Amino acid sequence: MTFDPELVQLAVARWVDRLHRVAPCPAAHIPPMIAGDQGFLDFAEPFFRVTPERLSFEAWERDHPVMDKSAASPEELSFWIVEHLARQIALDTVHQYQPRPAGMDARRIWFPEWHRLVDAVDAEWGSRTLSQIDRILAEYPYADH
Repeated sequence: MTFDPELVQLAVARWVDRLHRVAPCPAAHIPPMIAGDQGFLDFAEPFFRVTPERLSFEAWERDHPVMDKSAASPEELSFWIVEHLARQIALDTVHQYQPRPAGMDARRIWFPEWHRLVDAVDAEWGSRTLSQIDRILAEYPYADH
């Protein structure tokens, strides 16, 4: 399969728009696109790369990749981006608008919001996010103090 940067960017924009329609506020930073193999953004903020033969969601820090998720389709790439943005929005929303009881693990508030946002965009994607949350909690359970 050959990927066209313009078409991929349009597909990603449509999914991000769907997220913004259900979110309490828009994402503060939408990952930009880099077309081709050359270049990267070197400040640990994610971006997506489109080459004719590969789609990826990447982040680099000090000339080293800290994240590199390959996608088989524009929809899968859009999932990675929407999930990332929904996580940011959930964190921002909790910290800006919802006071939490002292000692409560903040993830009790923002994990359900993260799942809700992704699930509102696409139910299958919501299931994937919930599985991710379950894996995190299996390794790092809630820690209320």
